[in-house]
Amino acid sequence: MAAIPKLSALELLRKIPVPEAAALNGFSPDTFRRRYSHLIQKVSLRRNVVTLAHAIDLPPPDEVNFSRKPAAKRKRSAGQQRVSTV
Repeated sequence: MAAIPKLSALELLRKIPVPEAAALNGFSPDTFRRRYSHLIQKVSLRRNVVTLAHAIDLPPPDEVNFSRKPAAKRKRSAGQQRVSTV
């Protein structure tokens, strides 16, 4: 990743398109939308943007663990029974 010059506070608040934020972090736009949807703001019907400061603060792609491991199942003790919710 290229070195990012020191930016002013006003420049950090600039809104950039999702594909630009994804390219800045080395992701495809679809992966960025899937993993960082909480950073995306919808400013019009078709325009989705990310604040430049948020896009810069993300960890490098090689440090991010995207694997989804299923939660471990709890074993029931002898006295517990399955409760049906009908």
